[in-house]
Amino acid sequence: MALSRPNLFHLSLIVILLSGCGSAPKWITNPPLPPPLMAVGVAQETFDPSVMRKQAGHDARLGIARIIDLRVQEVIKDWARSRQDGAAGQHSLDTYFESVSRSILDMPLPNVIISQYYFDPKERRMYALAQLDLNLKLAEIKALTKRQTQQHLSFPSPSSIDNAFQDLDSALDQIGGKR
Repeated sequence: MALSRPNLFHLSLIVILLSGCGSAPKWITNPPLPPPLMAVGVAQETFDPSVMRKQAGHDARLGIARIIDLRVQEVIKDWARSRQDGAAGQHSLDTYFESVSRSILDMPLPNVIISQYYFDPKERRMYALAQLDLNLKLAEIKALTKRQTQQHLSFPSPSSIDNAFQDLDSALDQIGGKR
């Protein structure tokens, strides 16, 4: 039995309406815990749906960068405070923390994957779920923090530098889930 054009239209309309009646995906309000690292981005409705998708994806990637920055800042602050060898004064530490943070937020994240999009018809917003396996970025994060540490902090001896970097690497490994 073939459907006539009006019946096909009505059937299509019913399918569209029913698909919009469901609730939003759980990841919008409650992103899963890592691994992998995840963030949700949002964009307001625009005249162009592709622009909305790009904006939501960009916002989600920025969310990933902020999470990485917060985790690294927490690790390096704990690490710097635990150092008892007079590596730096408070002003040097503040400059160091700011420099690391700026570098991380500027770090490219090519491994971030936008795994899902969702358009909320009631709110007129596009959501994007971004994911990143943080272990893929860990080597780059370690190299970045090591460069920043060498530029901003001083150590009393070469052996204290080596020990400091071993401690920092171990602490950063915990960010990626390594123990």
